[in-house]
Amino acid sequence: MQDNGSRREDGPLYPADAPGYDPHEPARHIEKALRNRKGLAVLSAVFGAAAILLLAAVLALPHWQMRGLPAGAPAEPGTAQRVFAAADAASGAAVPSPSPTATAAPSPTAEPTPEPYYTQLEDWRLVLVNSDVALPEDYAVTPRLYASVEVGSLIYEPLSALLAAAEDADVSLWVASGYRSVEEQEIILARAIQNRMYENGMTVEEAAENALRTIQPPGHSEHHTGLAVDFNDVSRDFEKTVAYEWLEENAADYGFVQRYPKDKAGFTGIDYEAWHYRYVGVEHAKKMKELGMCLEEYCMYLKGTPIEPRPTPPGRTPVDADDEDGEEADEEENADTLTETNEEEGT
Repeated sequence: MQDNGSRREDGPLYPADAPGYDPHEPARHIEKALRNRKGLAVLSAVFGAAAILLLAAVLALPHWQMRGLPAGAPAEPGTAQRVFAAADAASGAAVPSPSPTATAAPSPTAEPTPEPYYTQLEDWRLVLVNSDVALPEDYAVTPRLYASVEVGSLIYEPLSALLAAAEDADVSLWVASGYRSVEEQEIILARAIQNRMYENGMTVEEAAENALRTIQPPGHSEHHTGLAVDFNDVSRDFEKTVAYEWLEENAADYGFVQRYPKDKAGFTGIDYEAWHYRYVGVEHAKKMKELGMCLEEYCMYLKGTPIEPRPTPPGRTPVDADDEDGEEADEEENADTLTETNEEEGT
């Protein structure tokens, strides 16, 4: 007997004679399957079109980024670069760094060599050193001991002749200081500033300003040249001595001049120093005395360039050789700070 409940390989799912069997059921299943397949096809087409539009938009982004830029201008890293970078990162691909835009290195332009503030004269006897003009870098001094003081070897003989002549005239004259190195000048200036601070209650700025009236900065002192000397007790009282009067009369005959005269602070930048003398050679010393010039004026005179005095700083009283009131005011100004100047202080 045939088992109608079992499925045959080529038969329908349900036997035709099965209870409740509907002969239209297979057709309805097939129609439903077709509808589902058609819906899937439509959705696939829609998604495919959307994917194509998205890809086209992504590919068009670089052109949108470039729109509106001037010709030759590099595009800034914008949306397109970020999109592709994010995509590459998501896929695990290495993200290349944007190549920097090569810029041509500017061709170096040679800077003009600045003109020196002052050009030294060729005559070594007229080398100029002051607060504005430093000792030339190639300047060399050969010190020679005179008694217990070092002086430049170039002035040893004229200085010896001057002192011998003073002794023959029964004038008491000696050398208190001569050649001084830059390092020694640093020590002297530092000590002078400290003395003014502790003894006179000055601030460091006030003490430095006051000290620099009679002490040149290191590298700017005439004593570095080996051509300058300080005589006797290195004080204002020296101008009241016979030795000072003798020097005023005879120093030029041996090639020496008073370096910082009373009425020349506007040119030299240094207050009057009766004791400080400088060797310039006999012919120059006599000409400077005749013209009434200090070394700054005389050097510019030889260059054919007039020189104007510096303005007097605030709080300073200009002192003229014939102005007794000015002299007293200057001495009163310095009395509390320069009461007893010794050979360690000076230009």
